[in-house]
Amino acid sequence: MTSILGIHLMLLGFGAWLLVAKAMFWGGLFDPWVTGSGDVRVIHHPTLNPATIFGYLFGAQGAQGMAAVNNLEDVVGGHIWVGLLCIGGGLFHILTKPFAWARRILIYSGEAYLSYSIGAVAYMGFLAAYFATVNNTVYPEVFYGPVEALTSQVPVESLPTATGIISSRGWLATFHFVLAALFLAGHIWHAIRARGDAAGFDFKRGDMVRSPNVQTGNLATPINSSDLTLNFLKNLPIYRSGLSPLTRGLEIGMAHGYWLIGPFAKLGPLRDSASANLAGLIAAAGVIVIATVGLSFYGSITFERRLETLPRPVFAETVPNVPTSLQSVDGWSQFSGGFLIGGVGGAIFAYLLLSNLDLLWQFV
Repeated sequence: MTSILGIHLMLLGFGAWLLVAKAMFWGGLFDPWVTGSGDVRVIHHPTLNPATIFGYLFGAQGAQGMAAVNNLEDVVGGHIWVGLLCIGGGLFHILTKPFAWARRILIYSGEAYLSYSIGAVAYMGFLAAYFATVNNTVYPEVFYGPVEALTSQVPVESLPTATGIISSRGWLATFHFVLAALFLAGHIWHAIRARGDAAGFDFKRGDMVRSPNVQTGNLATPINSSDLTLNFLKNLPIYRSGLSPLTRGLEIGMAHGYWLIGPFAKLGPLRDSASANLAGLIAAAGVIVIATVGLSFYGSITFERRLETLPRPVFAETVPNVPTSLQSVDGWSQFSGGFLIGGVGGAIFAYLLLSNLDLLWQFV
């Protein structure tokens, strides 16, 4: 684990120094504070004073923290320090092993490493969203629109007053925030799985592998352990008995494709144009294709053709089990293909409904 962490830190450090080289030797950076509307200039004297650089972390330059930076000398100097710390920390982690307290607290598994990584990405995503919203030095108004605003006023000839549109700053900050939220949810999901696996929980069968311990608490509640909840889960297409893998994929894909088109058609950049529904259809189909690729990767890695050398333990059925027909490379491949066909078909059906609403209202 420390070698993986060290390599990533060194790559991040070299990336920070590449920006420093661009600023000092390879053409410079755009400075919005140059007289006029800003210009590109070479940064000859980056700030190296650690008190100034690390003072941003403690609010010495303003309540906005690092986002309060207002000159490129501090920006480049900060990247010099960040690169030095990352490369130094990377070498340290590659050459050492985890301390005793870290071995006791942390979990060492592939899923745990994934959880740690995407948790860090989520934190950086939220920080980047805030930075892009309030900073006018790294994200100049001339390129990204006014600070602390997601829209900018643009004159339209057909309207008496200017109308607001989402600025580049608005799109950038919003997407950073949304993706950070998704990564945070992924971090929590994989952290729960890693902790559960370390505790002996089998997520494929939905029960504990180890013998029950009377000293541990029971997290069952009247909601998650009731017969009503269990019967509801059993009737979902992924668990329902009597369905082929292809049928399961078609049903799940149609449900996803049908609902995916809406957010793209109503919230996308073309939402006010005549092509909004078509853009939503294309975007929804793209998401379905990406999801299908992910499903295929998951199936090829998880359900390898191998013989079990040890008998599987007997589990109590406290939650529905995934059908055995899906737990193979061939079965999962059929499921993925059905998901692709059903998803695109559901999106096309929703597109036809949206494009013919006026006609449908005549029959209501």
